[in-house]
Amino acid sequence: MKKNRRVIIKNEKLKKIRYNLRKILILSTYDQIEIYRNFSYLYWDAHNLTDDEEKESLSLEARKRNLRNALDDSICLCSLCGKDNRDMVYIKSHKIWYCTKCQDKKYIWYPWMGSEEVNPNRGFIKAHKERIKQERMKIKRDNKG
Repeated sequence: MKKNRRVIIKNEKLKKIRYNLRKILILSTYDQIEIYRNFSYLYWDAHNLTDDEEKESLSLEARKRNLRNALDDSICLCSLCGKDNRDMVYIKSHKIWYCTKCQDKKYIWYPWMGSEEVNPNRGFIKAHKERIKQERMKIKRDNKG
């Protein structure tokens, strides 16, 4: 594969289909994470667990973490802004998908640019990721209730 791969769709109907497919994948992932979370409530008393129950509890936590990581690394969401309705670009050196707007605004830091400490957008990106994390938690709560 090339260094970067852009996936750009110009047809509005295809964009809508892409958006709906991404939404289905995102919501089904959140549903599965919620199922694992509900099962993990069976093992809430960590002090009184048997060895098998402790292994099962750790297994459920690992499954939730793997699903979350898979979603974060997928083409469904931009890794920086969390948007799911945009064209995406794959950065091979990062092994992550970003939206083209984040790339165009130079929010993505490349190794050839030097240390990430000198990134002028570093504070914005950190704050933006925190806001996205809070929005995702809100979506989870909304889907739960």
